Amino acid sequence: MKADELRRRYLAFFARRGHRVFPSDSLVPEGDASVLFTGAGMNQFKDAFLGKGPPDLKRAVSSQKCMRMPDLDNVGRTRSHHTFFEMLGNFSFGDYFKREAIAWAIEFLEQELALPRARLAVSVYLEDDEAAAIWEKEIGFPAARIWRYGEQDNFWPAEAPSKGPNGPCGPCSEIYFDFGPEASARRGLDSDPAGDGDRFVEIWNLVFTQFDRTGPNRLEPLPRKNIDTGAGLERLARVLQGKNNNFESDLFAPLIARIGDIVGRAYGTDALVDVRMKRIADHVRAAAFCISDGVRPGNEGRGYVVRKVIRRAAMDLRELGRGEPGLGDLVGTVAEVMGGAYPEIRERAALIRDTIAGEEARFAEVYRTGRARLEVLLEQAPGRRLSGRDAFFLWDTIGLPFDITRRCCEEQGCAVDEAEFEREMEEQRGRARAGSQIAEDIFGTGPASRLKGKVAPTEFLGYERLECAATVLAILGEDGALLEEAGAGSGAVSIVLDATPFYAESGGQVGDTGRLEAEGGAAAAILDTNKAEGYSLHRARIESGALAVGDRVKARADGARRGHVRRNHTATHLLHWALRRVLGAEASQAGSLVHPDYLRFDYTTGRAPSQEEIARIEELVNGQVLGDLRVSSREESQAKARAQGAIALFGEKYGDRVRMVRVHGEDSAAGQDSLELCGGTHCERTGQIGLFTIASDSAIASGVRRMVALTGWGALQAAQRRQRVVAELCDLLKGGEEDLAGRVRSLQEEKSRLEKELARGRRAAAAGSLDEIRAGGRDLGGGTLYVGALDDVRVEDLRSLADRLLQKDANGVALLASQEGGKVALVVACGPGALARGLKAGDLCRQIGQALGGGGGGRPNMAQGQGRDAAALPRALADAEQAVRRRWTSAPAG
Repeated sequence: MKADELRRRYLAFFARRGHRVFPSDSLVPEGDASVLFTGAGMNQFKDAFLGKGPPDLKRAVSSQKCMRMPDLDNVGRTRSHHTFFEMLGNFSFGDYFKREAIAWAIEFLEQELALPRARLAVSVYLEDDEAAAIWEKEIGFPAARIWRYGEQDNFWPAEAPSKGPNGPCGPCSEIYFDFGPEASARRGLDSDPAGDGDRFVEIWNLVFTQFDRTGPNRLEPLPRKNIDTGAGLERLARVLQGKNNNFESDLFAPLIARIGDIVGRAYGTDALVDVRMKRIADHVRAAAFCISDGVRPGNEGRGYVVRKVIRRAAMDLRELGRGEPGLGDLVGTVAEVMGGAYPEIRERAALIRDTIAGEEARFAEVYRTGRARLEVLLEQAPGRRLSGRDAFFLWDTIGLPFDITRRCCEEQGCAVDEAEFEREMEEQRGRARAGSQIAEDIFGTGPASRLKGKVAPTEFLGYERLECAATVLAILGEDGALLEEAGAGSGAVSIVLDATPFYAESGGQVGDTGRLEAEGGAAAAILDTNKAEGYSLHRARIESGALAVGDRVKARADGARRGHVRRNHTATHLLHWALRRVLGAEASQAGSLVHPDYLRFDYTTGRAPSQEEIARIEELVNGQVLGDLRVSSREESQAKARAQGAIALFGEKYGDRVRMVRVHGEDSAAGQDSLELCGGTHCERTGQIGLFTIASDSAIASGVRRMVALTGWGALQAAQRRQRVVAELCDLLKGGEEDLAGRVRSLQEEKSRLEKELARGRRAAAAGSLDEIRAGGRDLGGGTLYVGALDDVRVEDLRSLADRLLQKDANGVALLASQEGGKVALVVACGPGALARGLKAGDLCRQIGQALGGGGGGRPNMAQGQGRDAAALPRALADAEQAVRRRWTSAPAG
């Protein structure tokens, strides 16, 4: 059975049993600071588990995209571990409980999937006699195939009774598939499901959330008992397809085959090659889904995770013999395999490919940097032994994998402290586990979550009006505490109203500002408006009087500011439409910001647009503006809107019902309509935009560019500023507008000619110093020390000078410095004879640089540095000479 069919059958099975089918939530949890990524199917149902969700939602089923990092080092080495995976889950919110959950699970496995009971095994919590009795007496499961384990293995969260966290928790029952004793050589560890072997694989976990932990071993029964289950799609697919490991199922096999084509290696012929191929497949799939959900490689948080998995995959590709980037070539295969269930992967394939390829290219540079840094660390390492802390620095900060560090050390006859490195890694894994664990308050998602079930969500009226009467439902302090009232001088607060004309920041559009005025005379300035948990949070500063919960207020959004925002938002849609017309459909949106002063649009492209293309984009947008076209919006089901060709915004999350904004072109059939899913505010007609101009276009990442544009008064003012600049240049260059380009070109050519003359003069001066420095060489007894303190000589000319000095003196040492602009440039070189006596250019350069308030370093034969204290140069060179002489006399040649 194919994975797509397995997913479909699971959802249909539980839909027939009264479960509402939910699409997968994003990998980026919305309004949930307790986790970096969505790691379980229950994440999107937290409110329902707490009784704060829709009252009619009792049962749900989903196939959830998940991302977990604590097992990163096991990926590819074991048969079942992944970073990205899908979790099939059925959920009950105060409805059915253990009996139905167990019965439906075994029915699905045995009847829908035709798995023989003899190949199944189950476990229950040590003290859960109820679940054990259901399995044995009601299901008829053999007692010999039912294992009981403690809170470490069969309680959620693990070890919750004794160690926490506080909050809802409960025992669980796990279902395993038994591959038989012949499946593993480690049979002593495979006698039961808890064994650390390959015979048993967990395929389903049924969590019975029935307790509220209030302290160590204090479990109070919950008034509403819930069911939370999770079945790994990849593991079930492997079992049904009779494969040896998850990576041989149809979810991964095409990707593994494509990797084999790229590197010219066959899967299944070498164990280490297989590990690398599986790891690449997992990591590219994970990166693809994260990028599709709006996460870009970076140095912090989610971005750092994506960067890490891409670079690990890039390193594996290098180790398999691929000398050039190739991960981007795998995205098409990911889209082919996963695009049926997740069409956004196909739609965003170009962006995903370019982002991964760009990060891989950056890693190539990191690899070179890491190798260079490793050489410096090895020079400084006492006893030719690299510390584990330094090896960890190379991996964690620079990105150089440990196995590369170890191999480089071996090549240079050095050792590395692997034990210390492992301790550093284990500390990092601990931090990762802590970061991935659910917060102390398991279901806490921020201050707004406290309002669920108590206060109705905010009704937004801002599409039709800029002011309305409203009631204050809640006030949140800066620390998130619920307040009864807030007065002038109390600091910033967030106010929740029953209805509002203020647009809350989302979809790239900034939040509204304005005022609240109470009937009693109190007034507040609204500084910003945000959205959380269905509530509009009006960030406010009380200007007079005091506002209290229950007060009636007049809410008034800043109409002039909103007008600027509306112009920029409608222009953003027109810009997107024009970009696709000029650059092609691959120029898709990758982010945006709609601000009252400007609009910013990020888009994917394989190249920079030409000036002619930018001009054409401006012409197309202004043509739509001058056409004074109608702008309309209406609500549709998401499926119907997408079927009509509506474009979804990158990284946005949509419900079953969506708002569709259309700019009605003069010829819809010719593709002149702009049609996007959008919840923002817009002009009624494009003529209200007034004027559109592109202010800048620049690269922000590999394959991603950013356009900044202006509309209305902002565009006019920009045009006036440009005209003033042109007029001033015409006056300075004594010509008309048509002469400016030629005049500037002539000046550039003259500047280039003068710079070349100056460079020739400097090289000549440096060359003229060669004979003088050589004549002043100082005898070392079998070698010569050359010392030169020059002025206005560039570092590249110093290097050339050092090379020429040592060309004819294999036993020479050169200490060269040049003062320019108050700074000192340094170059140190050691010939083969000097190296044989233990002298190192890097050490000498570092000594001089530090004496000058700077630093230096490099290879043993050539190094460079710089300093800030030119006055200390004579003393620094004298000290370096003494260091050379001491080493020379203490270590005879050979």
